[in-house]
Amino acid sequence: MPHFYDSFPPHLQEWALEQSVFFTASAPTYGRHINLSPKGVPSSTLAIFDENHAAYLDLTGSGTETISHIYENGRLTIMFCSFSSKPRILRLFCTGRVVEHDHPAFQETIAAMKLAEIPGTRAVVLLDIWKVQTSCGYAVPVVESSDLGETEKAIEPGAVEKGELKQASRRGFDDRHMLEKWMVNKIEKKALGEYRIKWNSRSLDGLPGLRAARRMKGESVWIGDARARAYNALYHPMAVMLGMILGVVLTLAVLQSSSSGTLNVDKTLATLYLVLRRLSLMVERSWTVVSEGFGR
Repeated sequence: MPHFYDSFPPHLQEWALEQSVFFTASAPTYGRHINLSPKGVPSSTLAIFDENHAAYLDLTGSGTETISHIYENGRLTIMFCSFSSKPRILRLFCTGRVVEHDHPAFQETIAAMKLAEIPGTRAVVLLDIWKVQTSCGYAVPVVESSDLGETEKAIEPGAVEKGELKQASRRGFDDRHMLEKWMVNKIEKKALGEYRIKWNSRSLDGLPGLRAARRMKGESVWIGDARARAYNALYHPMAVMLGMILGVVLTLAVLQSSSSGTLNVDKTLATLYLVLRRLSLMVERSWTVVSEGFGR
C-alpha cells in the first residue's frame, strides 16, 4: 500500500541518500514531450535542508527539459527506488526553482548545500516538497552483488537511531565519472559555453531554457519569456472560440427576446451556424500566424 506524508521524514531522507540514482520527471504545460532524467550519486549531488526543502546540482547535459519546464510551470517530481533486497519506491512531489551558475545567489546556495561544486554545474534546482509518497517497489529488479551480505533491514522510523541501518544500498553499483571528465575537458577547451548555447537554450517543445545560454547567444531573456507566456495564453484556440460563440449566442438570445418577447430557436441556430463558420476560419488563420511567429 502507498503511504503519503506532508513532509520528508528523516528516516526516508537517510534512505534516499543511500541510493545510487534518483530520477526527475517534468512536463510542459501544453507541449508533447514529457521528460524523465536519471541523476547519479545523490550523496554528492543532493542536499536535504529540512523536511520540506532540498536541492540538487544540475550538471551540463545535452538537453534542458527540466529547467525549461520549471521556468514554465514549476512542476517537478523526484523518484528514488531500491535495487536491493528490501524494495521501496519514494516520490517527492515538488515545486522547483532554478538558480543558474551566473546568478549572484549561486555560490551562496552551493555553500548552503554543503557539497563540493562539480565543474560544469550549470544550475542548482531548489525543491519545495509538498507531498511525499512511498510504495512497495515489488516489480523493481534486484541488482545482485557478491558482497551484499545479510538481507537489509527495513528502513522504518527509528531504524537509523537504533543502529539497524548497516547495509549500504549502493552495493552492486559503480559510480560513473565520465560526465565530470567531459565537462572539465570542455572547460579547458573553452567550449562549454558554445555547447550550452547549442543544446541548452531551448527545450524540445521550443520553451525557453537556460537563461545564461540565451544571453550568450544574444537573446533578450525577458522578451523571450514574454513570447513564451503569450504563446501559452493562445495555445487553445478552440477554447477561445467557444467562449466567443457563447457570448454571441447569449447576446442574440437577449436581443431577440427583448424585441419580440419570444425566442425563435430556428433563426438563432441558423445565425449561430454562420457565426461558428466565420469564427472557425478566423481562429484557424490567426493560429497559423501565431504558430509561425513563435516558430513552433
